[in-house]
Amino acid sequence: MRLIVVLKFPKGFEQVVASTRSQSVCQEDDSADLKPRPHRSREQLKRLKRLLYYNMPPKVEQRLKTWTAKLLEELPQSDNGGRNINQCWIHPAITTSQANNKAITTEIQIDHVNRISIQFGHTMLLLHNKITDEQKSGIIEESWHLSHICGNFRCLNLHHFTIEPGSVNQNRKICHNKSKGRACVNRNHKPRCFFEPSDP
Repeated sequence: MRLIVVLKFPKGFEQVVASTRSQSVCQEDDSADLKPRPHRSREQLKRLKRLLYYNMPPKVEQRLKTWTAKLLEELPQSDNGGRNINQCWIHPAITTSQANNKAITTEIQIDHVNRISIQFGHTMLLLHNKITDEQKSGIIEESWHLSHICGNFRCLNLHHFTIEPGSVNQNRKICHNKSKGRACVNRNHKPRCFFEPSDP
């Protein structure tokens, strides 16, 4: 079985990474030609999501670990060689305009005929066992969103991610609005929104 991992970045991001950090693209077979994704019913897509989130094949897990590790290796580190989990982790090749409302996504071969896309944030939370059964069900049944509770779309810090209904994710934009003082104004936001001086 051929397993393929291909990065799909915001517009313009591919060229930046290709010119500076080409190793970010993980692909087992450079000669592989990804054909257009066949039309899938909602139930078919749900089945693939269940496989990914509940019974991830070992080869898929390894490829996702390789992909995320390569991106994290390219992040700036502090003087002591580590990263502060309370601060945003900003990839140097991602600009604010590229990251705004965009997602870093990879597409993987999940079984012998199907591919499925998954965001970097979903992947990090899944690999670190930080997605609850309720959140998995929300992703599969209702297409719940990945939220950046820091409000920074350039951030790759898994501690700044959560999975929640799309309406809650969109509502967080009110809290992160600079013109309105950027404060978590909704008591239903769990975890609470927070802010850094370097936020966009």
